[in-house]
Amino acid sequence: MISFGIAPRINACGRMGHENEALQLFLSNDVEEAKKITYNLNEYNKVRQEIEKKIFDEAVKQIEKEHLDKKNIIVVGAENWHHGVIGIVSSKITELYYKPSILVCFEGDIAKGSGRSIQGFDLHDALCKSR
Repeated sequence: MISFGIAPRINACGRMGHENEALQLFLSNDVEEAKKITYNLNEYNKVRQEIEKKIFDEAVKQIEKEHLDKKNIIVVGAENWHHGVIGIVSSKITELYYKPSILVCFEGDIAKGSGRSIQGFDLHDALCKSR
């Protein structure tokens, strides 16, 4: 119940920028307030799932269009991908293609990335060596 029900909703709260609400759920002594917060957490999780699916679909489209699945490492990015979700999508891309992947979201002049690897490949080391 906690692993697949409660934890993902608390996690989504933080990913979507509402971590204080999750904290308030644990600190509240008011049942009505706790009900309202749990409703909100459920809604944040739904939004996170929608954003995750959209980014995944866009990433797969980029990979297929540019034949990035033929490369040793898959690197994709786009404007306005949500930085709190790209790590989840990177995991799914790595699982789908069984290749290390890095997803990058561009927010104005700032780029944020998240990567996942496969067993036996040190992604951090590879990035450090390719400075």
